[in-house]
Amino acid sequence: MILENLKLNNFMCYYGEKEIVFEKGLNVVAGDNGYGKSKVFDAIYWVVYDKCHDVNYKDPRPTSLINDSIISDRHKHEAENGVISCSVSITFLDEVKNNRYTLERTFKGTKNGQEFTYGNKSILTVKEKVRNLDSQFITEKDEIDRILNKIMPSNIKDYMWFQGEAIDRIIDFKNSDSLLKAINLLSDISTYDKVHEIAEKFKTKTKRKLNDKKEEQSDDREASESIKNSIENIELDLKRNEGLLTERSNDLIDYKNELEETIEKVRAAEKIKNLNQETNRLYDLIERKTEILESLKMSIHQKMFDELWVLKFQEDISNNFKHMFRNYENDRSNKKAEILADKKVSEIIKNKAFAKLPANMPRANYLEQMLEDKQCFVCGQSAPENSDAYNLIEAHLEKINTTDTSIKDSEISNYNFRNDFDRLFTNAITVKGKIENIDDSITRYEKNLNDLEKELDTIQDDYDSQSEKLNSLIEQESLSISKAEVITEKIKTVNKLIRDTQTKVENLEDKIDHQNSELKEMEKSLDKLVVGAIDNRFIKGAEIGEKLFHLSKSTRERVFTELIAKLELEANEHYREMTKGNKAARGIIKIRKTGRNYSPDIVNDDGVSLQGMNTGNMILIKLATIMAIISARDSTRDNELYTLISDAPLSALGEKYSLGFCRTVSNVYKQSIITSKEFYVDKGLQKTLINSSAINLGTLYEVTPNLTEEERESRNKLDTKIERIK
Repeated sequence: MILENLKLNNFMCYYGEKEIVFEKGLNVVAGDNGYGKSKVFDAIYWVVYDKCHDVNYKDPRPTSLINDSIISDRHKHEAENGVISCSVSITFLDEVKNNRYTLERTFKGTKNGQEFTYGNKSILTVKEKVRNLDSQFITEKDEIDRILNKIMPSNIKDYMWFQGEAIDRIIDFKNSDSLLKAINLLSDISTYDKVHEIAEKFKTKTKRKLNDKKEEQSDDREASESIKNSIENIELDLKRNEGLLTERSNDLIDYKNELEETIEKVRAAEKIKNLNQETNRLYDLIERKTEILESLKMSIHQKMFDELWVLKFQEDISNNFKHMFRNYENDRSNKKAEILADKKVSEIIKNKAFAKLPANMPRANYLEQMLEDKQCFVCGQSAPENSDAYNLIEAHLEKINTTDTSIKDSEISNYNFRNDFDRLFTNAITVKGKIENIDDSITRYEKNLNDLEKELDTIQDDYDSQSEKLNSLIEQESLSISKAEVITEKIKTVNKLIRDTQTKVENLEDKIDHQNSELKEMEKSLDKLVVGAIDNRFIKGAEIGEKLFHLSKSTRERVFTELIAKLELEANEHYREMTKGNKAARGIIKIRKTGRNYSPDIVNDDGVSLQGMNTGNMILIKLATIMAIISARDSTRDNELYTLISDAPLSALGEKYSLGFCRTVSNVYKQSIITSKEFYVDKGLQKTLINSSAINLGTLYEVTPNLTEEERESRNKLDTKIERIK
């Protein structure tokens, strides 16, 4: 059954009429997140099942619950008042009979201004075109159901049409019966179950006919009838007990496996507990170190002033200020000398040399003492009478004593900043030493900052590593932190279940042995009452029935064992093909029996389970197992009869795995349709897909929304372009 085309009309993000034509081989619909590629999958699914996937729910939801999102927003915005609608049609080709089936689903609503009303149902129309005859509408419900089941049988639907995340539910490594369920649904083993059921009925029928004949030929019909009825009752009870024994034996195996798993979980729980404590410790340490780091970063503002970092590169500020201060003093002294000259003071006072001395310094009594001692107390030099030094001291004394020579600051300038500048100069001398240490201070700060950042990075790496181990262990063991703390209590419960079940198994075995012994004795008693020879046909019939029963049972077990072996072989072939070109450890798929069920395991060459497989590997293993269940069938190969349709199966795979998946799928299935982000965003990967001779590529489409950056706030103009690349 090949899907030939998909036609969209105002469906979700696809405005107006759009068409996608599919071919044999692998068909890829590529687009970035939110571009509408998943809506292609939804469109096909909606037509057949009247349901669409909703991101807020795991399972598809019926039209009645999501009706407002089915019709294109642009169509709703631009349509005139009245009826609005959308439709999707798909056409399948049955290559064996050359019949075509076209299914179209339509959904309508009503627009009145900005108000919209919708119905609760969509309408499905089905047309069948038999060979070269004209198409005929199919209206009978039973016939429509037959066609729908022909397009995709319900028993294999979940394994052929699925979204990427559904793989975990289809084949769940933690749920051992999921694989057995898939095997029973998809394999031919049910045929052998039916044969065994028929053989069992035949055995019962032939044996009862033989016993009826024995009763007819009994010399004590009443005793024979009683024995015969007892035999039938015991056989019924025996069958029930044998069924119970099988159940209890399987329960016992399950409980023992559960005990082993629980013991492993105890170890894992201890690891989880320790890892959780370590991650919490590292988290607290990260918070403390982060606070210290942030505080250190914030302290840079304070250090700019407390440690004078703002003055970096200002080493000459003291010298520059000193020269400026001297110039200021010189200017004032020159101005003072000019004023004194104007006041016609003595010639020696006019001399600018002494004018540079501060007012009243030295004081008059010291000057008089210097004249008496003929020595300058300031510089320590001698000042003989009539010498220049003596005259200068005398002139300065005269300046102090002459009121005419007193000069107010306001006569020199409006303001006198000498004291302020002097104080600044004194501070500058102190600051100069600190400026010289700024580089060392900054270097120490940067070192502390870098050391702390490196330490924080190391702690963060440790935290990330421990968190990854913790999450991986939690996921791997399906064990939450809270459960890990109480898991040890389960060992007691499981041990009690094992003891109780073991007792039940032993009691049932004893009871079955006793009943078998009883049956033999009753058969002998019944035979003793028979008069004459029993017709050989009845004896042979009972013998054949018994043999057929045991043969059908052993055949079913043998066939199932062979099926498991074939399933394992094909799963590994698919797995190796998909992982070809990737150097990561992949392991070997092993189908293990666990009690009454089977589950896939990943082992190394020595048969030891591999731990810590990455997500990509695990998904490929599940995909390989699904493919193997279908491709291992001998009678009807569903991979040839039906199309694989999957939405985003590559989302968790790497580049090599994605190409391996495409290579394998394109050769396992006659037709497959997948959506992918990877082949849209990575043009190099897309080119490899197109040019690879190992990949049987049918078509490649790209879907892209039309909205500009300014129009993205609304969906009222949204349309999605479909472009065929190959």
